[in-house]
Amino acid sequence: MKFIYIIILFSICFLFMSTCIHADDENLLSLRFDMGSSESPIKTGWIRVTHETKYPVKIESKYPYGWIKPAALSFDRSQVFVPDWMKNSVAQRPPIDDMLRDGVFDKNDLTFRINVPHGEYWLVVSIGDEGAERRNMSVTVNDNVIADNITTKTSWGGYATTRTFRQIIQVIDGKVEVTFKHESGDGNSVLGIELISFAPYPIWSENGVWRTDQDDMNLHQGLNALNRLDWEKARSNFDKTPNPLLKSLAFATLANLLEIPEEQGFIALQKSIQFADHIIRNSEPNSSYNLIAYEVKRISESYFKARQFMILLSYGHVVSQTGYTFSRRLRMADDIFQQITPDDPLYDQACLNIGRIHYWFWREDGSKNERETAEKYFNILKNRQPHNKLVRIYSGEKIPWGKEYNDDIIGFPEWAIKQREAMGRLLDVVRWWIDNRQLDNGEMGGGYGDDVEMLRQWHVFLGGADDSTVRKGWLRLAHGIWHSGNIDTIRGYSAEESDVQHSAEDISDSQPAMIGLDYRNPVW
Repeated sequence: MKFIYIIILFSICFLFMSTCIHADDENLLSLRFDMGSSESPIKTGWIRVTHETKYPVKIESKYPYGWIKPAALSFDRSQVFVPDWMKNSVAQRPPIDDMLRDGVFDKNDLTFRINVPHGEYWLVVSIGDEGAERRNMSVTVNDNVIADNITTKTSWGGYATTRTFRQIIQVIDGKVEVTFKHESGDGNSVLGIELISFAPYPIWSENGVWRTDQDDMNLHQGLNALNRLDWEKARSNFDKTPNPLLKSLAFATLANLLEIPEEQGFIALQKSIQFADHIIRNSEPNSSYNLIAYEVKRISESYFKARQFMILLSYGHVVSQTGYTFSRRLRMADDIFQQITPDDPLYDQACLNIGRIHYWFWREDGSKNERETAEKYFNILKNRQPHNKLVRIYSGEKIPWGKEYNDDIIGFPEWAIKQREAMGRLLDVVRWWIDNRQLDNGEMGGGYGDDVEMLRQWHVFLGGADDSTVRKGWLRLAHGIWHSGNIDTIRGYSAEESDVQHSAEDISDSQPAMIGLDYRNPVW
């Protein structure tokens, strides 16, 4: 009986607090349009739109929608794009989203109109095509540009083949016109459009400080702890918050703290998603309570997926299991992170990872645009979470470390002191990669072809120090390459023909040192 009373009390609290967060739900709406053919799968809960859906089609006698001018055709792609050179190494293609797989196409400009009451809305627009390159597309909403010069490309893997844009818009005259244009001969591919009433989050950031207007002492204490960077105290208070929506939003906010260990951040995200999902399933679809929970769940799940794309790096088994190269996964992650706005609780983490991605591409190819994009997002974080060490390092600040290298230096010549410090610093970096990144097959996460290039700075720790960790790491990598199936073991070069450098470096960087590491073994 006591348990029944608790359930009833929780239900009353759930209903009461949901009405307290946003009282006026009468004019709230959520419209989701899945573009495609009349036969292609439609995403659950979405409205089918084909190339022939001409304005004004009406939903329950209101909210007319449709293309101002019918488009040329609809298309459907049943599989995610995989380049020919990868097909033999992909064990199973990744599942394709029902909304992203199909769309509407036209060589000319396209305009989709929706009539809705005036107010603020989340607008989410998806473009691209898994089966064809689209260059220099732009998207405008009521003549305001939200995306410009966008290319989606089915190349060797460097580009995502779809792009999604999400932001808040203001509707004044009762209509939303989304126009698609391009500056090349590829045409426009539109996959989906969402228009969802904007309900303000009951937790927000103001000048880097988290605030709320809710009358919940545990929430206030948790946010105060979070503002002091005490994530453990914040987590403890958030656990005591009774309102499921505030709980969901608070845990997403907790995961946004750059100081929180990532595994703890992931746990917080899982809690956020769990509470948001419960709300979505048990509240009125167009209530503010439901719409806020939907957005919290959207960004939490999206962030988690994008971060996993990065963490998987470029290990050989990952390409086989996901069907995506590391380069394409980074572009897809960037696209997902870009959908998280300054109004969302995971914005700081999104900025950090966008900055990282573009910094990595800049260091890889020297692109000025990549460097400027990285700097843009790190500059945002310098104003929002300036204390964070990663932000400071990526922004160019030199963070002191390694004081122990200069202990007991009295009486030694300066050159020896500097040499010991240099060796100690580099050895720490090498050991970190071996202990934290290397798999049993020797891979470090960059693919064998790039992993072996790290070995060019390891020789001194074999010949000069005979370091056991470095020895173990080198042996793993050398044996992993030899038995990987990528080597012609008769000729001693890459089994796949390539240029001179890439045909030779897997062996030349890894195997000769085995003469010393496995001395007297006639194999070497």
